[in-house]
Amino acid sequence: IMVYISKDDNSVVFSLGRTDVTDHRKAPDKKTSFGVEGALVVYDFCRLPIGKLLLKPVGKIISGTIKQDIWNAEIIGDIETTAGKIHFKALVPRQDEVQLIEVKSTEKDQKSSLDYKWAFIPGNPTSPRVFTHPTAKQTLNYKKNPEPKLSTKDDFKICTQPLLAGGDYATVWNELKNSTNNSSTLFVSIANDIPNANQSAKTAMDNIKAIKTLAVSFIRKTHYSWWHDFYKQSFLSIPDVRLESFYWIQLYKMATASRPDGPALDLFGPYYKTSAWPGMWWNLNIQLT
Repeated sequence: IMVYISKDDNSVVFSLGRTDVTDHRKAPDKKTSFGVEGALVVYDFCRLPIGKLLLKPVGKIISGTIKQDIWNAEIIGDIETTAGKIHFKALVPRQDEVQLIEVKSTEKDQKSSLDYKWAFIPGNPTSPRVFTHPTAKQTLNYKKNPEPKLSTKDDFKICTQPLLAGGDYATVWNELKNSTNNSSTLFVSIANDIPNANQSAKTAMDNIKAIKTLAVSFIRKTHYSWWHDFYKQSFLSIPDVRLESFYWIQLYKMATASRPDGPALDLFGPYYKTSAWPGMWWNLNIQLT
């Protein structure tokens, strides 16, 4: 997750990413066309955007602070609006394929019973190279993937993004509300079961159903424990506060962006952004990582 405040949308934006969400053109029966002769990383097995979740308050955002807690690997935010205050915590449990966003609000709307809302803006499942190089020959011959499909099943909101090469990836979110103290926990899961079709949404729903059987306090405790143990294995003290801070930030980024059974870390990791270089190259980029 990347988190920031958007004045234009009057919302807190949670930009979603997953490293292995890529196209697989020229290899419809595989997860990626990496290694297929003639396949281009920037068009055929490029990274694809997932989308953004917007936390939309009742009032207009006046100010706010967002803190990245490296030690506990979570994001903490406090937003002040014309209708009150919103506090949130966001984390991705190390052991699960689910993201948690806890929200608590003091906002009040005297004219109605409206409360803060969640909105989802799907990513355009198109190679970012199309937007950064609109006149390139490959861009002019590029066929876009189908438009994302939004749906609801039970209490689950679903965004399925089908691909021309077959299969799809999906984002599912489910909000657990607590009306007694105007708070909620949002569960978000991104699944990528390419090349299988019509499976990603079910996988994401199952991920959320499984973690919802656990207490959030237990999930958080287990998450903290993993990160604290991780940092202790690489403890290093440097007699320069700035350099030492930089060191710990790099360890944090490496742990958030890699898994023993996951893909190699590309130029983005899970922090997706539109770029002319939406992929992985086996050159100095990998070597530096």
